[in-house]
Amino acid sequence: MTVTLPRLTSVGAVALLVGTGVVALAAVVVLFVTQPANRWAAAVVGALLVLAALAILTHRRRLDPATGRLEASTLGLRRCVELGPTTHVSLVTNRAGGLLLRAAPAHGRAVLAQVLVLSDSVERSLEPGTLVVLADTLETHGAAGAAPVAKALRAQAAHLAAGGAPRTSPLAPRITLTSLRAGQAGGAGGVAGGL
Repeated sequence: MTVTLPRLTSVGAVALLVGTGVVALAAVVVLFVTQPANRWAAAVVGALLVLAALAILTHRRRLDPATGRLEASTLGLRRCVELGPTTHVSLVTNRAGGLLLRAAPAHGRAVLAQVLVLSDSVERSLEPGTLVVLADTLETHGAAGAAPVAKALRAQAAHLAAGGAPRTSPLAPRITLTSLRAGQAGGAGGVAGGL
């Protein structure tokens, strides 16, 4: 059974992101209509905005506990990492208020998945059940560095299951003061930083 690792967002952060996109698209339309000499630039920027929106809408992270496969997909392009002994896992900050699981294979690009987001607009963690499944999968398949990561994920799950808040959770201190300030300044940037 595949587990979808959800995006850690809030309604306010999504509204901010959508509002920013609408304003940017409106500016492109105005440029296209009022400045015929710059229509090529407006078309390029418009296409990039549409591509960025599609990338955000199609962004998915999935975990298959049975095979130990972590999959990232965006715009129909998939990248999979086997969480075995040749893959190193760690918890890293995105310097924008987010803590991510990083699964780096011996060859190829790492896959990142959000674990915790703390910003002015978002305070969310993966659910306790998902954290435990993730910890179990890392240990079962023997990923390098799995023991400390699994221990941290289980502590997070226990804290949340007991009614604790994400901001006071065991993983919260790993998001540095600098990255918290960046997340606060960026608002939705803390959310999108895991993309």
